[in-house]
Amino acid sequence: MAQELCVEGRPAAGLARQFGTPLYVYSSAWMLERLQSLRSAFKRPDTLVCYALKANPNRSVCRILAEQGIGAEVVSGGGNHSGPGRRISPPTDRLFRRGQERG
Repeated sequence: MAQELCVEGRPAAGLARQFGTPLYVYSSAWMLERLQSLRSAFKRPDTLVCYALKANPNRSVCRILAEQGIGAEVVSGGGNHSGPGRRISPPTDRLFRRGQERG
């Protein structure tokens, strides 16, 4: 019996038909589980976990992580964009710049 690929209980083939391909699908449950695992690895509960926006600036991914209070690391002033004209605005106390435009 063939098994069907599912993401959070939704068949991937159905998602592809609904949204077209290529299609990138992220599991918020998996992201939150991994975040909890990472946070529990630190002895201090107030440790700030940061996400490198350069790794994947997908707006939905960034929103899910920002709702969990994580910080964002950007390489330059343009690094906190998730597409043309779209800015991601985490609280400035959780935004860390790397590179020549630090200030």
